[in-house]
Amino acid sequence: MDTKNKLIYKKRFWAGLWLAQFFIFFLLSKTERGVLFFEKLFSATQKIRVGIIKHIPFSTGDAFYLLLSIFLIVLVVLSIRKKSRKRALLTLLISINVLYFVYQSLWGMLYFQKPLLSRDKIQTIDTEKLKPLAEYYLQQCIILRKAHPSESFQIESKTALEAEIKAQQQIIAHTYGKGSSIDISLKSSLYKSVMSYTGILGYYNPFSSESQYNPELPSTYTPFTLSHETAHQIGFAREEEANFIAFIIGENSSSYELKYSAYWYALKTILFNISKKDLKYSKNFLKNLPKELMNDYKTEKKFYKDHEGKVQDFFSFTNNLFLKSNRQDGSITYNYFIYLLLDHHKEKGLHQ
Repeated sequence: MDTKNKLIYKKRFWAGLWLAQFFIFFLLSKTERGVLFFEKLFSATQKIRVGIIKHIPFSTGDAFYLLLSIFLIVLVVLSIRKKSRKRALLTLLISINVLYFVYQSLWGMLYFQKPLLSRDKIQTIDTEKLKPLAEYYLQQCIILRKAHPSESFQIESKTALEAEIKAQQQIIAHTYGKGSSIDISLKSSLYKSVMSYTGILGYYNPFSSESQYNPELPSTYTPFTLSHETAHQIGFAREEEANFIAFIIGENSSSYELKYSAYWYALKTILFNISKKDLKYSKNFLKNLPKELMNDYKTEKKFYKDHEGKVQDFFSFTNNLFLKSNRQDGSITYNYFIYLLLDHHKEKGLHQ
């Protein structure tokens, strides 16, 4: 077999292998045992993978994505040129196979795990029932801010904040069967300015097992964002489940910063859902916020106004498509968190 035919055979082989992978993972995602295997694989290797990377002072995940982008661009350029096209396409096919296999094995299949809330508990949300909930979290936020009066919310020690999140995550992991010994790795993203203009608060990198966050975020966002991203690190793949876990971390914590950030997020999410049916109520609610809370709201609003644009709209759109492709509601609706919160209130017998 000559060199030309060998290359054609290899390209067909790797293209066929990718299709085979796609169908195998698809079929496994439909079986409880298949998904459970990957859950166990994630839990069994979580601490090892995090331990290898966490002591590196910069975000290896960011560096990996940069190098990967350069690598793929080079391959695309080479594939355009006639002399290098065949080998470049072969290398591209091999790379796609490897990346797809690693991603699906270590992360992608977790999107199909059993949800925290069964579908029979999900019903149409009554907007009127959300209003007392908004008032409840408003009062919680007021109490917390009065106990720590300042013109704007600030984080005293990021090191102490991370230590508290890690301690709470150990409890969460044990409670939800995510392993008895877990580790977390939080890194400030190298692309903080890019993240600000794309509306990305943080992200979990399944290849490096790191949680990256945007250090330019308003302080009110930071504790909740760190909790959210580390929730991914212990195996909660769905965005809204990670949000709920971040909320539980804040609620159970004695840290003012974590608790306030969690309750503040809950309040804003409730108001957003109310606004879809009763915009006037949400607008009046925000206008009448106490001074300290209004300052926090204005700080967040200014941050987004300073960084808004077409780039942010594009990333919001692509993120929405990604979420929907993985059996999630999408970044626009995000109702699932509200369902989880309402169910949590019922179970705990909390005020509604």
